[in-house]
Amino acid sequence: MSNARIDAPRVIQTALQLIASIHLCVPWGEMRKVMGPGLSELKAAVAAQGIKPTGPWGEFEAWIVANGHKTGPDFWQCYVAGPESNADPSTWRTELNQPLIAAKGA
Repeated sequence: MSNARIDAPRVIQTALQLIASIHLCVPWGEMRKVMGPGLSELKAAVAAQGIKPTGPWGEFEAWIVANGHKTGPDFWQCYVAGPESNADPSTWRTELNQPLIAAKGA
């Protein structure tokens, strides 16, 4: 399997959107148990409305499908650089991660 990654992601400007935020402190070993049901419910609610998530995750998921990959469980993001490192949003970086169970051509 190759170590494919998106080297030059596109950044797009969208209209301001309201979000809901719930702060939880969860031990690492319990993340899947705590977050899994909520994420599943959120995805189902979004799909039932006939809409898709916005932002980089939607683009990343579309790239995975378009390239014939099949995903495994557990996706996550790492904030590589954010407001704590620089006040300029153009310098912020988020790393998106999605394990693959089958990669096209592997």
